Amino acid sequence: MTPPTDSRGRRSWTVKGAATSLIAFLLLFATGSAKQLWIDINKYDANGDLCPATSASEDCPAICVYDLDNCPQPVSCPDGQSLCHDGECHDECTDKINSGNPCFCGWQTKHVPTEAHDLVPCPIVGSVKIDQLYLWNKTDQVRDVCANKAEVSDQDSYGIWGKEWPRHDAGSSGTLGVWSECPKEPQELYTFREPMWIAIFAVVFGFVALLGLWFIFKKLMQLKLRSAGGLVAKQMPKTDAASVRSGGSSAYNAPAAKSGQIVAAVPGSSTSDEKGEGFNRGTSDDSNDLNSDDIRISGYRNNIFGTLMTWYLLVLSALWLCFLFVLSADYYGSLPNTPKDKTSILSYYDSTLGTQAFIGMWCFFVFLVVTVTAVRFRLRNFFRIKTLPQNGQFVCVEQKIHKAVMLAGHNNFLVKHVQMAADRIKHMLGWDWNVTTCPVHLTGSNRKYFTYQCTRFVFSSDDEQFAPFSFDLGSQNNSLVAKAGGLTTEEATLRAELIGPNFIEVQIPSWFGAFVREVSSFVFLYQSLALIVFMFDAYYKVGLVDLAVVLLAVAFSMVVKKLSEERLKRMAEQSDQLMALRDGSWVEVSSRDLVPGDVIR
Repeated sequence: MTPPTDSRGRRSWTVKGAATSLIAFLLLFATGSAKQLWIDINKYDANGDLCPATSASEDCPAICVYDLDNCPQPVSCPDGQSLCHDGECHDECTDKINSGNPCFCGWQTKHVPTEAHDLVPCPIVGSVKIDQLYLWNKTDQVRDVCANKAEVSDQDSYGIWGKEWPRHDAGSSGTLGVWSECPKEPQELYTFREPMWIAIFAVVFGFVALLGLWFIFKKLMQLKLRSAGGLVAKQMPKTDAASVRSGGSSAYNAPAAKSGQIVAAVPGSSTSDEKGEGFNRGTSDDSNDLNSDDIRISGYRNNIFGTLMTWYLLVLSALWLCFLFVLSADYYGSLPNTPKDKTSILSYYDSTLGTQAFIGMWCFFVFLVVTVTAVRFRLRNFFRIKTLPQNGQFVCVEQKIHKAVMLAGHNNFLVKHVQMAADRIKHMLGWDWNVTTCPVHLTGSNRKYFTYQCTRFVFSSDDEQFAPFSFDLGSQNNSLVAKAGGLTTEEATLRAELIGPNFIEVQIPSWFGAFVREVSSFVFLYQSLALIVFMFDAYYKVGLVDLAVVLLAVAFSMVVKKLSEERLKRMAEQSDQLMALRDGSWVEVSSRDLVPGDVIR
């Protein structure tokens, strides 16, 4: 039996790597940024020819000045009206009218530059019709045509809003005014003191902090066990193991089974009871040999802290999914108390900022799902305390996976290196070991055992190892005839305790377990993560239809698998009543209760 490796062993790398990757992702998310590229309109087509012009009507930008005397033409309005800050003549310039000042570019007041606060528009030019409009030169063309319509005599007297500003008086230098060709408004940024982000940081960094505390607590507990000898396995030397497997003499004597005590020996050895029948610790089947170099065995015990951390991880995943749905609802303006015709209230009414927050949180959720999926077979044991197998509530058996490569001698260069890369990734993730965690049970006489690959492994306090039992019934006819008297009830009970029932139990999940198995599969998770993006970015109808299809497929697969497994269970778990010779009398017993050495008819 291979002893459990210490915390520096390879087995702990996977979960440690996942934790390190989580911290690295958080740092990347906090410091990373993104911007759109390739936003310029092409001037030439694929053949190298100038892109054709189009005919269009375009609105002219306003001419903004500090003094209306600097407008290209004198300002005139009908009698009783005056030019307001929206560039139109009105009977009265109300606050609502003046709030539409085009010289503010429609920006929020806090984003408008100080130089633009006192700008007022000249009379609005209106729109112009351009017969030959080249989109790659649209801004300059529209400005030239609008300047002609506004009767601007010198275009150099008017600059561009934001690049330069008008002069305040005739004695200063600068332009007379500026065209309100507004750049994009500076994006609103999170202060990360918003309630949404406080909740997110509390959940995430709370988990990270508790994860660090759990790691330290686990190491201290295991160090305490190691100092007390609770993590040092007593392993049989290889030479002795080979000797007893080959029928050597290193077995020790014990009272016969008839006396009600187990005849125990080190794996592979045998002793004889009064009838000359041997009990064997271990079998000749290499698949049941826990001393193999391809098998590692460790013990684990539950801890309330670790159990809470496991539930915290599940709650974190559920809360993160809720966050994504909240951001999606906010994108559509569906959150409670959202003003009419408004969206993205959680991102200062900026859909771009809301989209960035959604993508960041979606990427974290993908990372979380992929990480948990990659280490799901080891994850629960990470939140347990490692100990000796005999001291644990669970025994983790890891068996090396040997791959079979078809046509290995015909691999080309590409296939060879792809396989090498795949092997490295599997090794890093621990996927080259088959991990099975088995609960430890007690027999009627309080002997510890666990069941692995349909075989019961019983712990012996003499050699401090788990191993299966077998019984030597003899290989010659006279040996079998000598056992024609059958077994006593005491012997049958003892043997049933050592090897378990004569029955292969087919484990199948409940309906809820079958549903969880389907929704936790890689295919469903991949489709769900993609559908979340569909539902967010204005494709919620498509996303809902696809989600309905996916759920229908999941339900169909779940029902078919569950019914097939139940049918297989009924076929495999067959038992019958028969007569067995016990205590010198024929008694009716179930085939499940038969043990090696029973005489039946």
